[in-house]
Amino acid sequence: MGNGNSGCLDFFDVPNYIISIKTGDTKGAGLHSKAEVTLINDERKEKKQIQLSGCCVTVFKKGRINSFNIYKMKDFGTINRIIVEKNKEQNDVEWYVERITVRHIDEETEYETIFPINRWLRNRPLVVSEFDICLPQHEASSKQRSSELNIKRVLYGYQKSNHRPPQLRSMPRDEVFSNFYKWDIMQKRSETFRVYQIPEYQKPKNWSNFDEIESLFKERGKFRRPNALDKDWKSDQHFGAQRLAGCNSRSLKLCKEIPENFAVTNESVEDFLEGFSLNEAIKNKKIFIVDHSLLNGLLNGEHQQLIPSPMALFYLNKEDILLPIAIQLYQEKSDANPLFIPSDPYYTWLLAKMWFNNADAVYQRACLLSTSNHWVLELITIAMNRQLSPSHPIYRLLAPYLRLVLAVNHFEMFPLLSPGGWVDNNTTLTAEATFQLINKFWEKYNFEEFTCLKMEMEKNDILDAEIITEYPYRDDGLILYECINGFVSQIVSGFYETENILQDDTEIQGMAAELVGKDFCEFKNVPGNGKFETRLDLIKFLTYVIYKSTVEHASLNLPLYDECAFVPNYPLMLRGKPPTNKDALTESDIMQVLPPKHVTMEIIVITKLLSERDTSGLADSKAQYLYDPISKPARERFLGALRETAAVITVRNRKRRIYYDYLNPASKRGSMIALKN
Repeated sequence: MGNGNSGCLDFFDVPNYIISIKTGDTKGAGLHSKAEVTLINDERKEKKQIQLSGCCVTVFKKGRINSFNIYKMKDFGTINRIIVEKNKEQNDVEWYVERITVRHIDEETEYETIFPINRWLRNRPLVVSEFDICLPQHEASSKQRSSELNIKRVLYGYQKSNHRPPQLRSMPRDEVFSNFYKWDIMQKRSETFRVYQIPEYQKPKNWSNFDEIESLFKERGKFRRPNALDKDWKSDQHFGAQRLAGCNSRSLKLCKEIPENFAVTNESVEDFLEGFSLNEAIKNKKIFIVDHSLLNGLLNGEHQQLIPSPMALFYLNKEDILLPIAIQLYQEKSDANPLFIPSDPYYTWLLAKMWFNNADAVYQRACLLSTSNHWVLELITIAMNRQLSPSHPIYRLLAPYLRLVLAVNHFEMFPLLSPGGWVDNNTTLTAEATFQLINKFWEKYNFEEFTCLKMEMEKNDILDAEIITEYPYRDDGLILYECINGFVSQIVSGFYETENILQDDTEIQGMAAELVGKDFCEFKNVPGNGKFETRLDLIKFLTYVIYKSTVEHASLNLPLYDECAFVPNYPLMLRGKPPTNKDALTESDIMQVLPPKHVTMEIIVITKLLSERDTSGLADSKAQYLYDPISKPARERFLGALRETAAVITVRNRKRRIYYDYLNPASKRGSMIALKN
């Protein structure tokens, strides 16, 4: 324990105050010996400057809490504000402070006043009020607040590329954590190869059969057995279930008519419709479709091969099991683009399903995970940092859910996508073609449609549980959306008692404008469309953001290992050209198409690292920013709602045919919102 206005050995008396300072676990966060804190009693208009120092050279080490006893201030009273300043003699040292607590001790009572900081302290003093949370129109230290934002607007800039989403211009030091190695995906990949003694194959070697690939997961202590291997992964029932509870559970749509370019006829599929004609099954809302037309025309690699842009038709049978009944691998009908159906030769049909899943994985990775999730959240994080003071209640609400986004993107996502990097060497679609797909997706991107689960399901005509009874992603996602919405509503209504207060908030309105502004985020169809006129618009937007960072990210990221590690189940890479006829194939033929051994090991390791990281999605479940009387009960109520939701999902999983635990807040393997939060 350090000391305030006393010597190192003067600790036998009862102190009047104990000041505790938590230094952040952040690169360059501490390593200095002194700080000054001025205690202010606003009621009595008194202040007292205290120098905090330790008995050793270094006090404020990163990740540590240092406490200091303060004496000879018996009648000073309640501390309402503080001014904190780092050692002026060490100008080269930066200090990241998470929070400061002042415990007041007298003969009758003992209580704490909390001052959340969550900032870097540099060469100027920082004035902080209790809870450090207020709207800009109520700010007592308006000059300090304005100065902070001006600095952050320089640090957090946008970079624009042709047709791509804007992104962060350069990584601010504030975002580089001391444990950034947690997110350095290629460093972790190398370490995993070393620890697990994975052989580096000198030349490509093919697998002999499916059993040889499965044997990778039998050696104890290496790789967990993926869930796909506990199911009949080759079956049509499993292929249908992947649309409802797999890596991409968002592309399925109710089919109201067969597209003209889809070579499906009644005669081609009637044997799979339990006595219905195709028109009858469509009328009865039993036919569903996944159409990856966005992939149409993409050329891949040095040979400029046209990648599949498949369509698949599904039938919901009388037992409410979703089954594939037709697959076409390209958009144009032709003799070289046959319609594959379940009665085709066994391995021919299996390979058609694998090529469909490969295209589905391409879309999932490039469009849903990289762009609609990681990239969009990066833009929101930039706008938040540029427009909202760290003292703003909405900043404090969002910060735990956006705190890791920039670090994860710049040490994990973008390195994987770099030219000549992991994606280039280990997936079907090269990095160059991936960015072409991202550009096509971004041009059509509609923020609300790709963020609001209910709106997305309504657009696809699959929101109604009477149409598809068992749809785990939809059912668990909707109940979690309501939990988040309730939490956000309580915060917003607490700080914005009227619409006028919201409209007069220059910071939140600045963020609203930046979300849609040219050369900024450039989102289309954001609630409010550039101005939060109503609390409902703000509530919707904030709910979408937290949902996207937690639930949506978990649904896309957590299943990666279970689905992709056993590569035939949901292949990230297939070689050669898709079949152009329906000739009978063998297991050996499929081995020529599957990735070779060295690529398989890469896929296993990377999907393991991505899906088993020790965070709650992109949220930081350990970060705490909210302590005030409005937010604290809202947060406690939110955690209670999550506990109830976890119980509901646990009961559902006991009854479901399709087990789905990725969105369960109580999941042992990691969930999107930890209950300990």
